[in-house]
Amino acid sequence: MTKITKRAVIVSGILLIWFVGHSFFKKPEESKKITRSNKQAVRFRNIPVQSFDEAVNVRGYTKAWRSACIRARTSGEVEKIHVVSGQKVKENQLLVELSDDSRFERLAKAKHDVKAKKLEYEALEKLGSMQYHSLSEVANKKTLYYAALLEEKQAKLDLEYSKIRAPFSGVVGNIYLNEGASVSVATSTAIISIAELDPMKVSVFCSNKDISKIQVGQDAILDIDGISEKINGAVTAVSHVADSKTRNYEVEVKISNHDLRIADGMTVNCKIAVGVTSGFFIPSSSIVLSDDGAPGIKVITGKNRVKFVPIKIVSTQNDGTWVSGPDMGDLKLITVGHEYVIDGAEVAAVPE
Repeated sequence: MTKITKRAVIVSGILLIWFVGHSFFKKPEESKKITRSNKQAVRFRNIPVQSFDEAVNVRGYTKAWRSACIRARTSGEVEKIHVVSGQKVKENQLLVELSDDSRFERLAKAKHDVKAKKLEYEALEKLGSMQYHSLSEVANKKTLYYAALLEEKQAKLDLEYSKIRAPFSGVVGNIYLNEGASVSVATSTAIISIAELDPMKVSVFCSNKDISKIQVGQDAILDIDGISEKINGAVTAVSHVADSKTRNYEVEVKISNHDLRIADGMTVNCKIAVGVTSGFFIPSSSIVLSDDGAPGIKVITGKNRVKFVPIKIVSTQNDGTWVSGPDMGDLKLITVGHEYVIDGAEVAAVPE
């Protein structure tokens, strides 16, 4: 064996001995570092328990506070229409006039008949008390007098019905007839509609899991399609009879509409405040689902282990979600890496 070969063998042996010795006799601190580096790293955020206003989110649409479709109560011809569709009107304002058709003359005649029948009845009643006439004759005159009074009242109503007035303040809706059209009581002809839009009613629909939380008088905040700012309102009615098709419950909310910007039938998102509760405001992205589909979050326990905590989603906002759940104390919520760690795993937790 040559000198060069001997030297190579000696060097190889020394290197082998060094490698084996280093593997068996490395420092404990280095072993710990390797073990620690094998743990899944996650980031967490300290989330305190807080009190907040619990709300129920529902959808619905706007409705006129009240509306009326005014029909003919006497026959005649449409002589004059004093309003147009969309016009604001006051209570008792004249809307439509029907033709006179001798209504004034019939009322004048009815008044004259009342006076005549009254005089006849009173005169006969005095003579009857002196036994110059029978009681049956007196009763007959009294009946004729009352019949004249009825005729006068009907003539007054007929004249009054020829002038169609607004039953309440509101906005004119549809006008169904033109001037010159004939109307008849027999056909119950619709003439004009009117709706009260201030205040406005909002009908929203609540599921059976939330209806028990809603009561008359609770505050509501509404987002109405087409209206930039939020509208405040209050619950005025709660139905406890479910709709036969949707199985939802109707809730009515009252809002003001002084400038009449809100029209009947607009779509509404409504948030009804149902009380104060305790919970956590967390990033919506931190919510995960259990194997059976229940919502929850993953938190860090005292021993740096992962724990899945079931939650109840109370309300959702643009910047996060309010949740409640068991053991309502402050928590260390895993915000980064929660998708990759399992319940009970030990992790390397780093605060945000």
